[in-house]
Amino acid sequence: MVGSTICNCLLTANRYTKALEAIKKLHKDQAQEIKTYKLKLENLQTLKDAAYKLRESISQDQEKTESLKSQLQELEASIQNVDTRIHHTEVTLKDLRKMQEQIATKTAERGTLFKEQQKQYAALAEENEDTDEELMEWKSKFDQKIALLESKISKLEREMNDTETKSSFLKRSINEYIWEISRLQTEAEAHNSLKNERDAMIQKLFSRHNLGSLPAAPFSNEVVLSLTNRVKSRLLDLEQDLQDKKRSNEVEHKTAWDQYMDLNDLWKNMDAQRQAKAEIKVGILRRIQEKEIERDTFELQISNVDLSHIDEREKSMRIEVERKTNQLAEREFESVIRQKQSELYSLEQNIKALNREKDIMAGDSEDRVKLAIKKAELENHKKKHRKIIDDFKDKIRKVLKGRLPFDKDMKKEITQALRLALWICFSQMILDSGNY
Repeated sequence: MVGSTICNCLLTANRYTKALEAIKKLHKDQAQEIKTYKLKLENLQTLKDAAYKLRESISQDQEKTESLKSQLQELEASIQNVDTRIHHTEVTLKDLRKMQEQIATKTAERGTLFKEQQKQYAALAEENEDTDEELMEWKSKFDQKIALLESKISKLEREMNDTETKSSFLKRSINEYIWEISRLQTEAEAHNSLKNERDAMIQKLFSRHNLGSLPAAPFSNEVVLSLTNRVKSRLLDLEQDLQDKKRSNEVEHKTAWDQYMDLNDLWKNMDAQRQAKAEIKVGILRRIQEKEIERDTFELQISNVDLSHIDEREKSMRIEVERKTNQLAEREFESVIRQKQSELYSLEQNIKALNREKDIMAGDSEDRVKLAIKKAELENHKKKHRKIIDDFKDKIRKVLKGRLPFDKDMKKEITQALRLALWICFSQMILDSGNY
């Protein structure tokens, strides 16, 4: 039995060590899986950050594109206005040049006419016969024409200067608009390069992580948004899988730990049982030794005892037992017991009868208590009645003409007196009514 117990303990210890090794291996595997999932999670987090950055850059690029489109529209409108102004300025310049040519021709004609006039004045054989008033009138008209022509010339010069300033301003604004257009073109090219980089990154992500098929590049904003949503959904699925794996690992770890604790408790119990059995074994061996020592002592005592004397004592004891049994049979204890039982039964009947009488007496005592209460109430009423009679004694004597009857006749006498008084009053009322 001890050997089987030791074998069971050894088997339990082997199972315990195997369970510990399995738990350690499970811990290592779970730690490795957790590391791999952490790496995957970090990679997915980087992908998520990159997707968010791409989305932000896409939104920023869209905003920039919208602003650039609005600016381009404004610039196109302003360019059209400038073109119309330039065309109008060119037309005015042409008109001014024509007018300058006309002025030059007119001045040349004037010079030639003035020269011819001088020549004619010099060639005149006789003096002008016009009067001074006519000459002055002619001079004033000529001066007015000259002043009018000079005002026109100054006006045309001012318009020419204004046109030149406008043309210079328009040229400067055209240069600025050209520079702005070139800047917007460079920004558009940079935006296109960013879009190409974005498309390349999306293709790289989809090809690396097998996220599905892609449409043909370049991608539109709607396509990029849908692809970003696909990446987000994939990230959410992976995070959910990771959480499920964590929960399953936690459950497995908990079950393994529970098994470990159960095995540990079992091992402790087995160890305690083994120690207890070892202690029991030691106690049994010690008792065996003690019993062997007692046996040896008893053997020595038996060897020293006279067996014939013991046999004689045994015979005498048997004879004594037979004698005592005969004496008991002669005393008839059974008949005495039956008699005592009958007496006990009669006593029980008497006790029951006494209990019934006790209950009856208890009921009578309640009646007596009620009777005493009623008697006390009657005495109180008698006292009250006596007090009332004492209070109205004089009135009763007056009504009964000096008599005071006994208590038992008091009610009768008072009733008769009241009836008599009522009859007298009634008859008096009748007489009074008859006299009337």
